Amino acid sequence: MADHSLLLITDTNIWIDLNHGMLLDIVFRLPYQICASDFARQEIRSVDVTELEKQGLIFLELEPSSVLELYELRQAKRVIAVADFAAYLLARQRSGILITGDRNLASFSESKNITVHGLLWLLDEMIHYELLGFTEAAHALDKILKMGARLPKLECEKRIRLWAGNL
Repeated sequence: MADHSLLLITDTNIWIDLNHGMLLDIVFRLPYQICASDFARQEIRSVDVTELEKQGLIFLELEPSSVLELYELRQAKRVIAVADFAAYLLARQRSGILITGDRNLASFSESKNITVHGLLWLLDEMIHYELLGFTEAAHALDKILKMGARLPKLECEKRIRLWAGNL
């Protein structure tokens, strides 16, 4: 089912939010190849990594020539974690779409012409592909927000109003 021409490279925090929204099973039914960096494997703590792999998450290694660049980026921008820079580099190397909830990583990546989306886009895609109904999307987003996710408030409110209007 995955369209291998569309590669999603995820950061670590997206898995926390998907887990809080009880969306882990659904995200892997999207028609994308979903990957994370091998650096993320060590960072994902609140979700069973083995289970994510069974469902379809692919951990990718950086090209050896990128490891030095990874640490140079980290030295220059300490507000972004090593695992998150690894996701950026993979998205750049593989022409993938970066999926992140980290504003610093998103801004940096967009400044380097990387396509960046976040959790709200994933929810929109789940609705678009009829994997999630409007009610379920609104409830999932509400759960995620109640667990303390730092999502753009106005965008969340807009989606919840939109989804409530489609019930």
